[in-house]
Parts: sequence; C-alpha cells; structure tokens
Amino acid sequence: MAQQFGKFKIAQSQIFYQSSLCVAFVNIKPIVDGHVLVIPKRSSVRLNELTSEETSDLFNTVRIVQEKIELQLGASASNIAIQDGKDAGQSVPHCHVHILPRSASSLEVVKGDEIYSELESWAPRTPSPQEAKPRLAVADDAARVSRSAAEMEAEAKIFRKLFL
Repeated sequence: MAQQFGKFKIAQSQIFYQSSLCVAFVNIKPIVDGHVLVIPKRSSVRLNELTSEETSDLFNTVRIVQEKIELQLGASASNIAIQDGKDAGQSVPHCHVHILPRSASSLEVVKGDEIYSELESWAPRTPSPQEAKPRLAVADDAARVSRSAAEMEAEAKIFRKLFL
C-alpha cells in the first residue's frame, strides 16, 4: 500500500523503515547521497499539528534512521532539516524531516550550511525584500534530475536491510 505524502503517493518499494506512526523513504531528488525523508503516517502540514505521541515517534524515527544511514554510508555527521510551513520553504504540505548524511567527501558537493540553500532551491518561494539577493548561487530545481522508480527502489532495498 502506498503512503500519501502531500499530493504524492510514495510506493511501498521506496519506503525502507516504518515505526508505528512514521515512515522513512528515499528522496526522488537527493541533494547528497543518502538524503532521505521521515514523515508521520497521518498527514499534518505543520509540526505543531502532530500529537505528542506522533512528535515523539517522528524524532525517535529520525534518530534511528540517521544512525543506520550514517553507518551504511560512512558518514560522520548529518544535517537534519525541517521546513515547517510554506513560508519556511516547505515544498510538500505534509510535515517531513530531511536527513542529509555528511562526510568530508559530501562537502565537495555541498559545503556546510549551503545545504539549507539547496533545500530552499528545491521549491523556491518568493523572497522577502531582505532576501531579494540570493546568498549563494544554487542550481535551479529544473537542473536536478529526478531518479527513476527503479533507482529509488534499489536504494530503499539497501536501506531496508539495515533495519532487519
């Protein structure tokens, strides 16, 4: 059965971890290797719409998934990001957490805090007057290539084995 994520249906083949209230799945347009998402099963746009139990399960799931993905990829750190609402750059109106594993080699792809600009560029919003000048030159979302369902399924299969 597919998991609803905003207007998107996430195929079961792309989900690699499930808790009682959350799922983790591979990202169609990852910014770095291992960039995955964790969402509550129940659709809520904002973090403050989750119940205490859902919030606890969401962050416990993030912690569990982060640890396994870092081990799998040999990452020494991760960026954990939540864009909580449209004005914060949230591209899909369903509360979600980005886990972006980081290592010295990932810094060659996206340096330090530039990762947040990359997240912003995934679904650009209208900048405020103070933000009118972009801080960093970031590739337009159209320049990033979506992965095929087969590529995403193969990665999810690798990550799913981490939780057996």
